[in-house]
Amino acid sequence: MTDDLLDRPKEFLSSQYLIEEEIDRGGMAVVYLAEDQKHRRKVAIKVLRPALAATLGTERFLREIDVIAKLQHPHILTLIDSGEVEGVPYYVMPFVEGQSLRAMLEREEFLPVGEAVRIACEVAEALQTAHEKGVVHRDIKPANILISGGHAVVADFGIAAALDEAAMGRLTDTGVSLGSPAYMSPEQAGGERDLDARTDVYGLGCVLYEMLGGKAPFEGSIKTLVTRKVLGKIEPLKEVRPGLPTGVAKAVEKALSTEPEDRFATAGEFRAALLAGLPQAEPEGWGQRRTLVASAVVLLVVVVAGVAIQRVRERSRLELWAAQTLAEAQDSADAGKLTEALTLAEGVKEVFPEDTTLAKLLPRISFTVPIRTDPPGAAVYIQDWEGEGGEWEYVGVTPLEEMQFAGGTLEVGGPDLFIIEDRPYRVRFELDGFQTRELLSAAILGTASWRGIPAEDPVKLQPDNRLTEEMVQVPGF
Repeated sequence: MTDDLLDRPKEFLSSQYLIEEEIDRGGMAVVYLAEDQKHRRKVAIKVLRPALAATLGTERFLREIDVIAKLQHPHILTLIDSGEVEGVPYYVMPFVEGQSLRAMLEREEFLPVGEAVRIACEVAEALQTAHEKGVVHRDIKPANILISGGHAVVADFGIAAALDEAAMGRLTDTGVSLGSPAYMSPEQAGGERDLDARTDVYGLGCVLYEMLGGKAPFEGSIKTLVTRKVLGKIEPLKEVRPGLPTGVAKAVEKALSTEPEDRFATAGEFRAALLAGLPQAEPEGWGQRRTLVASAVVLLVVVVAGVAIQRVRERSRLELWAAQTLAEAQDSADAGKLTEALTLAEGVKEVFPEDTTLAKLLPRISFTVPIRTDPPGAAVYIQDWEGEGGEWEYVGVTPLEEMQFAGGTLEVGGPDLFIIEDRPYRVRFELDGFQTRELLSAAILGTASWRGIPAEDPVKLQPDNRLTEEMVQVPGF
């Protein structure tokens, strides 16, 4: 089965649905706008990619989503039909006139507090209804929240869970992500399959943080996201957006707790905390004010004591996590998986940079080299060569005196060192007024220097008007 099937939707769906146009194409499915010819209404049809369908048990997938079709709520986009053609499953939803929350956030830096809280509360109502019926969404993100008539409608309810159940866990094993890394909970990012309502509470917390703060709470490469989520490293929302009601900020931060038991147990509890956190009328009367002040003093003492205890618990938890992570890194190093070992070690380095075990491990699994450009000041990005068009990770601005790569060095004779990379990378250099250059890391690190080919140091950047589109720069030696 190939994706050719997706390029001829009119052939296999025309008997019931008149395909009008393709409206979205992602890693798991292609979405078409169509007309339901029987009921004369607009619908959206999602057709799973054949490569994904081959991993699934199609009949099992269709049975799993049958549960979702029974969800009825004003803020849930209902599943109205499903089927399969040539072994490829599809499902049908009403077409919603409007825009996604993602499109709204791309247009506006952040939303007014009242509007953001209202949208979050409507999503929470939808989640509560689904959770009571045993359905966990698993992929709450701005792209799956549609805004129609000013109100939120949640799409793709339980599809991620249905995919995983239909494949009996094989999708996760083969590296297919059933969720969006920036919004998935730490336990989901860690590969746990037994997820409950609290994972959706976390996802909604991420979405509301972005609506209020103008950015997602966790950003960066996948390895950086996972590390920060596990450690709970988040910029306080009140610092991102000063003036935000304290109650709302605290509710969001509770929803984003690393440990599931520290979050709200239900989406309904999260909704209630958000509504309670909105500004209320100021109390009147000196007696009432004195009572409030006295209560605040007592509360402050309790909070300070609680913070101190929490810090001790947090330190112990981090130390245990670091020890376990370094043990995993050493096992990976022993197995020759140096890139995996370095990824784990870098997570510990962010928290305990002076750890003695870490200091012994890093020289064994990695090496550092300077990266310079002529002229300096270029932004540097790297991309895993084996990632096949994966995400570019920002590294810094040249000159970079110590850029770290997984691998080691082998002394060839005299002062010459042969650098052994564990995995090649693409390296990109961008500087205003100069042409962007992309090189393999070997051309920069001197991997082939033992054969008489020098590393390009510094990397030469050409002015925009120096080379034509038909020319490519090749360093001489």
